[in-house]
Amino acid sequence: MIITVNIEGKEYYPLPYFAHLVNKSVGALRYLMFTGNRIRKLRYVEEPVGKYNIPVEEYLEFPFTSTGRYASDKVYHFNEFGEVEYYSEEELQALYTKYNVVIEKRARLKDIIEEVSKPHFDLEGVR
Repeated sequence: MIITVNIEGKEYYPLPYFAHLVNKSVGALRYLMFTGNRIRKLRYVEEPVGKYNIPVEEYLEFPFTSTGRYASDKVYHFNEFGEVEYYSEEELQALYTKYNVVIEKRARLKDIIEEVSKPHFDLEGVR
């Protein structure tokens, strides 16, 4: 049974129910609401006071990101059947452009090792 709340003619999921739908904790969703991920914040309304509700559209539209330091290419959303769908490279670029997201290029491990291996000071002229 799908639980929704009608606020001013618009449908919302209560936060605990939305957390169950997307398999995330309420705390993780609060973080997405107030801080957001690298793409955007989760939309919500606080109605009545102290009760958070998520618009039904967010279930299909919100770009969830996978955890991890280098998981920038693991962005997904849910479809109408509740299945996870990962964004293609083209969709991801369009999403980043839409929300003005700047992704830093990852340094390759080989480049990091070379940089760390370089001497950090000049020993010339030292006795």
